[in-house]
Amino acid sequence: MVKRIGKFMEKNVATVPLDSMVSEAVKIMGERDIGSVVVAEEGKVLGIVTERDLARKVIFKNLDPQNVKVSEIMTKEVITTSPNATVLEAARVLKDNKIKKLPVVEGGKLVGIVTETSVTEALREELVCITPLQEELEKTNGKYILEPGTVYLIKEDKEDKGFDLFVDAVMQGLHGLCITRKHPKRIQEQHKLEKTPIIWLTDASTQHKTIPPTGVNDISMLVSKFIDDVDKCVIMLDGLEYLIAHNNFNQTLRLIHALRDRVAESNSYLIIPVTHNAWDQRELKLVESEMDVIITDLKEIRKKLEKIENKSNTPP
Repeated sequence: MVKRIGKFMEKNVATVPLDSMVSEAVKIMGERDIGSVVVAEEGKVLGIVTERDLARKVIFKNLDPQNVKVSEIMTKEVITTSPNATVLEAARVLKDNKIKKLPVVEGGKLVGIVTETSVTEALREELVCITPLQEELEKTNGKYILEPGTVYLIKEDKEDKGFDLFVDAVMQGLHGLCITRKHPKRIQEQHKLEKTPIIWLTDASTQHKTIPPTGVNDISMLVSKFIDDVDKCVIMLDGLEYLIAHNNFNQTLRLIHALRDRVAESNSYLIIPVTHNAWDQRELKLVESEMDVIITDLKEIRKKLEKIENKSNTPP
C-alpha cells in the first residue's frame, strides 16, 4: 500500500507567535537543533522562519535579533501538505518548490512538519519494496527488437500487443516494471511472470503493490527511481484511459512528457498501450505526438528484427 506522509511527520512542531522577536526563534532553533520554526497562532500557519531567512535578512544586514520581529523576516506564503498526501507527492512538492521544510496541515490546523531528509528516508522506505528482479531467461531469441531510450505507443484492439512486447523483453533478460489497471494475479498467470514487479492502479485496499489512479506524480517518481536503479529496463504503463478518467487529460499528458524525457536519457524502453478506437481523436493525436514509435501491428518491429538476423547470417 502507498504510505501517507502523516506517518513520517514530526508532530512536535517548533512554533513561535507572530509578535515574537527573532532572538526567540533563534533560541528555539538552537535548543532543538533544527533549521526552522513555524510562525503560528491558534494552530493556524502564518509563516515560517528558516536559517536562510536569518542569514539573509538579519545577519547579512547586521540587525539585532532582539529588535526584529519574526513577522518582518518570515516567509508568508507557506507551502503546506496534508497528512493524507503520499510520500511521493510530498517529495514532489519539496522538489518542485525547492524547499526543505513542509508543514503538514489538516482542517486548517498545523499538525506536523516534514523535512527534505525525513521525506527522503520515507521515500526510500516506500520504494525499497520495488526490487528490480529478472525472470528466468528463455533460450529462444526474442520476437521483437526495441530501440534504447524510446517510447512506444501500441494501438490495441482485442489483442494484448503491449503485453506481448513487454513480456518478450523481460524474458530476454531485461528488468521490467509493469504499472497496470489489470489485476496483478491475472497478469502473472496469463503471461507467466513470476518475479517482475507489478503495480496495480487502484484505490482498493489489497495485499498487492498499488498506486492510486490520482497518483500521477507517484508514477513519475517510481519510474524515475526504477530507471536509476537499473538503467536498462522496460517499463509498461497500461491504463492511460483510467488515469485520464481520474485526473484530467492535461495532467496525464504532463506525466507522459515527464516519462518520455526520463526514458530518453536512459537505455530503457517505455511501452504504452491504448485502445485507440475509444479515444477522442484530438487527444489521441496529442498523445501520439509525444511518442517516438507508434505501432498498430507488431509485425513492424518483427520484420526489423528479421532483417537484422538475416544480415548477420549472410556469409561474407
